[in-house]
Amino acid sequence: MRRLLQTLLLTFFSVSAILAQDAEKVSFYAKVDYEPIGDMSNIEVAITNTVDALALMRRYYDGVYEAHPSVLSNISKPSHYVVIGKKWKDVEEQFEGIHDYYYSQTTHDTKIILLYEGELDVTADSLTNVLRVCDALYTGKSVDILTQAFWSGIAVDSAKMVFSPSGIQGRRQEKTRLSFGLAEGDDIKSLNKRIDEIAKEAIDASATPGLSVIIAQHGDVVVNKQYGHTTYQKTKEVGPSTIYDIASLSKIVGTLPHVIRLFDQGKLDASQTLSTILGTRGWQGKINVGQLLLHTSGLPAGVPLFALSVDSATFTPPLLVRKRGPQHQQRIGKNLYLNKDVKLRSGYFSEDEDMVHRTQVGRSLYASDSLAILIWKHITNLPQASAKYRYSDINFLYLQKIIEKLTGGKLDELFDMTMAKPLGLSRMTYRPVTKFRLSEIAPTADDTFFRKELVWTTVHDETAASLGGVAGNAGLFATANEVAKIGQLFLNGGIYGKVRLFSQETFDQFIIRHDPYCRRGYGFDMPDRKNGKVGPVPDCMPKTSYGHTGFTGTMLWIDPEREVVFVFMSNRIHPSVDNTKLTQMDIRSKMLEAITQFLHL
Repeated sequence: MRRLLQTLLLTFFSVSAILAQDAEKVSFYAKVDYEPIGDMSNIEVAITNTVDALALMRRYYDGVYEAHPSVLSNISKPSHYVVIGKKWKDVEEQFEGIHDYYYSQTTHDTKIILLYEGELDVTADSLTNVLRVCDALYTGKSVDILTQAFWSGIAVDSAKMVFSPSGIQGRRQEKTRLSFGLAEGDDIKSLNKRIDEIAKEAIDASATPGLSVIIAQHGDVVVNKQYGHTTYQKTKEVGPSTIYDIASLSKIVGTLPHVIRLFDQGKLDASQTLSTILGTRGWQGKINVGQLLLHTSGLPAGVPLFALSVDSATFTPPLLVRKRGPQHQQRIGKNLYLNKDVKLRSGYFSEDEDMVHRTQVGRSLYASDSLAILIWKHITNLPQASAKYRYSDINFLYLQKIIEKLTGGKLDELFDMTMAKPLGLSRMTYRPVTKFRLSEIAPTADDTFFRKELVWTTVHDETAASLGGVAGNAGLFATANEVAKIGQLFLNGGIYGKVRLFSQETFDQFIIRHDPYCRRGYGFDMPDRKNGKVGPVPDCMPKTSYGHTGFTGTMLWIDPEREVVFVFMSNRIHPSVDNTKLTQMDIRSKMLEAITQFLHL
């Protein structure tokens, strides 16, 4: 009774008061002009030093760093400064430094946020001063839940009280991003246990040195696991921040969203031809955008970089044979051996970067710009083939050209500007060698011919590497977490974290079948149910599901009926591309089967 009276009196005298909250709920109070973070372009978030807070924050955005309150007075100010407290005394000490900054500024560009675990003491003398400085306040029983509320990973109901002295009032907030670890139940526990078993099976059989798995349903991450190591030497464990070469996932993650946006803007449609858009001559000029997206253009699977890059004067044919012999000792693939005398064309490659050789294709190999010209000369001179379904990287190389022609920008620059920055994808990028340490990236295969080294930080795909590491078919590197965000973007019909890239109506055109002889949608792979053919996923996946796989051992798959996003990341080709155990053991299919068993509609 005495406590209630104190509260009433304090409120009456315009002193802020806060009601105690239920254990699983969060109260959100903010100034009228404060908006939860939507577009993440050009933001920096600093936090006070709190155990595990940095890791919890980075599930949503890796551009977060620990800082002292003095950072607020620096020239380079963060857009958001987050104080995370479990004891009010610690909060008071933090805000002593913040007060000096706050009242010395005529404008307050940095938003100051308090995440307080537990009930606030409404009798604390410092409460009013703290609330006057805060732009937003989240209170609840768990730092984990509070950080998720800050990023709009969970919805928050409107708080009951208004704090007039500080200008802070009770607010509600919508869920706009993935949440982590909040869904519970026996089925989810069983699913996690089954995923553990399958992952152990893969690693014990050396199908891959390590892997990452994320499974989300209804926007809630129910499995978020990492297993094993980045190499078989076991020097670096796989963690949430491990970056993988996602190979052909780049097609739907990095290239396709730009195509969808162009459709959405009315600048592109499936009937437009290469002749109309790019001025392409000959039979290829008649190929239309729909055929590129469906892989029914008639173009071959890829570019034979072996044949294009070797110096024919250095060896006596044949270049490759299917059985090892005295002249063909070097194995470069399954039942494929290379002539021992062969050398790369000296004019196209150099071990050192110089004015001519500016394109990095390996850690110690650079190519000249003329190599890209040679690749495109080969493509444009290809003989005509039947326009039946044939999966082809060249289709997406052409789509890259279309995107760059219609937007006037380079693919990697467009990705950064329209996707990575707005969505906060700070660990998804082309050319990671320019942004991340070697230890942060999982290596791929030991290239015994082209780069003569372990491929690490540069894209494994030889064509994409020769084109500078940015290509329509491959080139992106990412964590499982970042790929999951793109999966949720697709499931949401083009929106994530309040950033809309394209409309649901346009996106719907891409996830239906357009050709009775092709299982695919526009860009997306889909289940195959005809004539006993083997599709990319097991029969338990519905026909409406869609996604893609990557040669390095990656997968993104979306089940719109169960509202599930499945992400599988590995470097199964380390150290050899001959390792096909991941596919032979049906590791990804087994995990998809576990999803259908334990996650219901």
